[in-house]
Amino acid sequence: MCFPALVAALPSLSTAFQAIGAVVSTVGAIQQAQAAQDQANYNAAVAENNAKIAEYQAQDAQQRGELEAQRVQREAAQVRGAQRATLAARGLSLGEGTPLSLLEQTEYFGAVDVATARTNAAKEAWANRMQKTNFETEAMSQRATASSINPLMAGASTLLSSSGKVADKWYNMNTPSMGWGSTNASAGSGWGSTYA
Repeated sequence: MCFPALVAALPSLSTAFQAIGAVVSTVGAIQQAQAAQDQANYNAAVAENNAKIAEYQAQDAQQRGELEAQRVQREAAQVRGAQRATLAARGLSLGEGTPLSLLEQTEYFGAVDVATARTNAAKEAWANRMQKTNFETEAMSQRATASSINPLMAGASTLLSSSGKVADKWYNMNTPSMGWGSTNASAGSGWGSTYA
């Protein structure tokens, strides 16, 4: 191939390379959109698993709280029993005065400790359920993001924008250009013809 033929072929080679670039860009856009969709689905699955774990933790907190409340009740009952035995061994009446007041206080503080154990467990369970709700919201958001991504549409969009550039270049390459001289000559509007 001689040099003039090579120079003449350059614009069409440039257009061909631009068309290949458009195809490569399209494939890249499809792959990028698919990767974004896969990542959103993965994030949703992680959030869903975290929500399940948070619920398990809430249930565990409630169970531990109930076990703690039962332990506190047993200890309070043992203290009351020991107090009653000690007071009775000393010959004191358990139904009146200081011995009665002492037994009532022991019962009251035992009940407060039981209520505190259950309240703390309920607060911990509530906090875990709030995390569960947050994770579920995140999962829904990620699923919505994943469903809004369409890899084929991303590729089509890239192909359309790239093909417009390729078509414009091809059109300009295959359309005879009209230079300055031919425009003026065909219109008959040169300096000489205007003032002649």
